[in-house]
Amino acid sequence: MAYLILAWGLLGVVYRLIPKPGSVRFQERQFRVMMVFRTVNILAIIGLVSLEVKWPLWLWLNRSRPLLAAYLLGDLVNFPLLAGYLLGMLYLTYRMDRKTKGIGSGFGSYLMQYGYFWLFVINILLVLRLDDYYLPLVPESFPKVYRWGLEAGAVALLVGLQLIALWVRRLRMVPADPEVEGLVREVADKFKVRIGKVRIWKLEGVINAYATGIFMKNIYLTETMINSLGQDSLRMIVGHECAHFQKRHLELRVIIIMGLIFLGSSLAEDFPEIPLPIFGLYWVTALLAYQVLARFQEYQADRAVALKLGGSEEMAQALIRVASPVKFGKIFRWLLGHPDLEARLNKLKMINHRRRAGA
Repeated sequence: MAYLILAWGLLGVVYRLIPKPGSVRFQERQFRVMMVFRTVNILAIIGLVSLEVKWPLWLWLNRSRPLLAAYLLGDLVNFPLLAGYLLGMLYLTYRMDRKTKGIGSGFGSYLMQYGYFWLFVINILLVLRLDDYYLPLVPESFPKVYRWGLEAGAVALLVGLQLIALWVRRLRMVPADPEVEGLVREVADKFKVRIGKVRIWKLEGVINAYATGIFMKNIYLTETMINSLGQDSLRMIVGHECAHFQKRHLELRVIIIMGLIFLGSSLAEDFPEIPLPIFGLYWVTALLAYQVLARFQEYQADRAVALKLGGSEEMAQALIRVASPVKFGKIFRWLLGHPDLEARLNKLKMINHRRRAGA
């Protein structure tokens, strides 16, 4: 609890650092504070999980209770604390985004649209918990079919909770009008991607598009973006999301996240003598490595659209319309999975030069 209060306090301090409108380089400072906020939040969650793995609560409870009872009581404390922290973090993030992005929707709508990812993180931790703590308690005399059934049940729980979260997320969305849906499906056909649903987010002041889903691929567009872009620019942005599907970027990200969590938890359990600073260094390195992968995927999606839908200049014009012109800087650019506008435009210029040289 003391750790969570400290983490909330640190996030609150970062939140207070948001500059007021009218200051010099206001927008750039806004974005940098937001990047620091998100990085601190991720590291705080990793730190909470790391503390529980290295010094688990059940180990203290096990001195006076049976092992299974200690597991259950420890998790009855840990998971509500984690869920409460994530809820508070999401509220602070909502306040942050209202100031830096101009979001006008209420917190309930924001929670429906963004909380599903953190439920996914809790789901992964829950499955790892079942696999590492509870299932090993099943006696060896039990049939293997019974053990496999428990494993399958854990996976079903993971998928089921995530499907519920996605369903809740869609409550504040509306179906796209026929014109927009036709454009999305036309672009998807060029990438040979099958799209399930095309929906519009009622998220004020935000210009963005989202590719979601692994088994059921959906594309979500914000209402502000549709009202702000012409058909040509909208086609390029939708193509970027379809390229993520074509390149299997979402699947790779899920595998990497689960792999990093599994490796980190294995290091803590199998090598408890590892000093905490070294263990923390692993998570910082893992976070930076994941961000490098995410940025590479963004460049790859931009390149795929430029080659398939009309050239790098058209994609560059679309990016100029939707991306913030803020430069992230040499240090801060490592904290985000999205490259800044200048870097993306430079990559597109290189594609154009290579095509001309090849011609």
